[in-house]
Amino acid sequence: MNLSAYKAIYRRFGLGPMLHDMVISAIEKIIRFRLMFIYLHSQITDLGEEKPDKLEIHEMTREELGRYVDSPGLELPHSHVDQALANKDKCIGAFMNGELCSYAWYAENPSTSSNRLTTYFDKDYAYAYKNLTIPKYRGQHIQRWVKNYALDLYQKQGKKGVLVAIDSNNFSSRRTTASVGAEVIGYFAYFLGKKRYAGFNLKGCRKVGYRLEKARGLW
Repeated sequence: MNLSAYKAIYRRFGLGPMLHDMVISAIEKIIRFRLMFIYLHSQITDLGEEKPDKLEIHEMTREELGRYVDSPGLELPHSHVDQALANKDKCIGAFMNGELCSYAWYAENPSTSSNRLTTYFDKDYAYAYKNLTIPKYRGQHIQRWVKNYALDLYQKQGKKGVLVAIDSNNFSSRRTTASVGAEVIGYFAYFLGKKRYAGFNLKGCRKVGYRLEKARGLW
């Protein structure tokens, strides 16, 4: 990361986060390393603002997703969508004036990511693992409405809440997640090489069953 990027972190988040990111970046030059903060969103939070009249949120159907697969800037490659739907994952989409402006993916079953790791968690929870807001809609707090919608959906299905694992130096996502009342309930770290993986439950992950393991068939 260049100096201007560190300055941007300092301006937005302060000295501590900037130094934290510098340490993570230094380790990353040697080996792929992640320190994850595990959040639990378990209560619908008053966001302190009215939902925009033209914002509509719902679970996207396979046919609806098909209209956006491989569209530039949406990060919805055909391979990911097919794998996610085969895993019975849900994509919650937010639409402004009928245009897809933001989305988030949620899993109820173990979820395998592109980094060759599978996330496991207790059946009492859903797991949020990917979200995106189109650049021109950023800054409007749309993901906060998506998170509340998803929590309400899963709690009506009997889930205790929604888990999300966020890189410790992804300060923007951590801030958004905390803004809906989600709390850090654990920490998980891992080292990942071409043929080696080591994961560590640092604190609190066992009570919600969170762990990362090597994906079968991808090593």
